[in-house]
Amino acid sequence: DFVAISSAIASASLYAKGSGSIYLLDIEASGRDVEVKWRQPNDRFCAATDLPPATAEFLPASDAWDQCDIRSILDGTDEVTNYAAFSLLRSTYDADSNGRVTKEEFTTALSGMRCCGGSCPHASWCERESFEVGFADPGLYGLSVNAFARRLLEANKTMWFPKCKSNLQLSHGVSALSPVLSVSTMHSEHGSLVLTLRQGGGMSQRTTLDSASTWLSTRNQTWSPSGGRPSGMRIDQADATHLHEKYANTHACADDCTENVYLSIDVVGGAGYPTARFVYASNVAYLLLDLAHIRFLTLNMLTPPIHRERVRFTDNDCELDALQGDEGARVR
Repeated sequence: DFVAISSAIASASLYAKGSGSIYLLDIEASGRDVEVKWRQPNDRFCAATDLPPATAEFLPASDAWDQCDIRSILDGTDEVTNYAAFSLLRSTYDADSNGRVTKEEFTTALSGMRCCGGSCPHASWCERESFEVGFADPGLYGLSVNAFARRLLEANKTMWFPKCKSNLQLSHGVSALSPVLSVSTMHSEHGSLVLTLRQGGGMSQRTTLDSASTWLSTRNQTWSPSGGRPSGMRIDQADATHLHEKYANTHACADDCTENVYLSIDVVGGAGYPTARFVYASNVAYLLLDLAHIRFLTLNMLTPPIHRERVRFTDNDCELDALQGDEGARVR
């Protein structure tokens, strides 16, 4: 991992290998616009400033493809500009170099860039993603490379384009100082990206609640690819709904459960929090003794069904003080 805390940076270009992450925390940027070109294929990226929206705002690029625009190559008007990007796309998804991309080639290549499906982080299955780019009925021999590239652009899947970065700006409008703080590359394929900016806005106090559950301090202004209202650290709603519907009525009960279970819950790591595992058992005996011992001592009569689930957490607050004090986020 790369970590910088309370630093003054004029410009930077950062690439984290493998599952490494990049944390730029409490970066001094008072009065300056900030430009970040970032890449994280699973969208594990968040940025925050202590300025209120009336002073400055985060602005994603109006054109998602301005960093890897191959449209002129596809329409034949310019076959030179960004040809290297097109060649990389072709070599990534057309494994047998026959000029066509099959569904199998697509899912294999995409799984190398991001984790898809319900078995993450242990396994990736990109079947659903293949339908988003036209593999529902692509024919026996798949799609031509050009047709596949057009569908990738039409679906606006920037992060599925190998090494393609997205552009994010923090803009003050006309009142910003110069020069712009530029992070020309902030890139991690399998880790997380976190950028928090100290700009003299005074919005960096940690949020607390009074007895009436009213916020006593303001939140930071934050941005993440998922968008939405800042909600802090919480389990993904779809995963929470799945766990409740599957286990609440039969396995999670105050007295006697109608069904026993030994449930292993894996947390997919993200920006500011690590990969983790939690265990739930409907009977405390399953936690006191190893399941293999229980199976042996009871002749396999008291062994509970073993289930495994994967859940995701999201933190679209990027709270400045919370991240600064999060030792877990800075483990190298």
